[in-house]
Amino acid sequence: MKRVNHLSGLALMLGLALFAVQPALAKGANVAGTWALTMNGQRGTFHQTLKLEQHGSSVEGTLSSRMGDTPIKGTVKGDALAFTVTRNTPRGTFTMNYKATVTGDSMKGTAGNERFSLDFTGVRAAAQ
Repeated sequence: MKRVNHLSGLALMLGLALFAVQPALAKGANVAGTWALTMNGQRGTFHQTLKLEQHGSSVEGTLSSRMGDTPIKGTVKGDALAFTVTRNTPRGTFTMNYKATVTGDSMKGTAGNERFSLDFTGVRAAAQ
């Protein structure tokens, strides 16, 4: 009987521990801040600056490149960051979908659309 009580108590404690940890696991990566992104394409290496604000699992900010500044909106689920950039160019509207895995102050992912895909890396700038 004591053994059953001990096992029941242990099961209850494990259940409570998992319940307490669940919000932290579901929260996702912290991606807020300024990121330096580097991409290698057919025309060489180019750099972009990504500034993000995070509100739970939603992100918004600005992607800056040689094409100018573009507002972005996206999501964070676990360690996965996803956002879309849509720019108006002389050739029409151009959309790129960014997907990255975030680990601490670095990220690695792909950016592309239906025509092509490029790998990129990112490093978060130190807080000022």
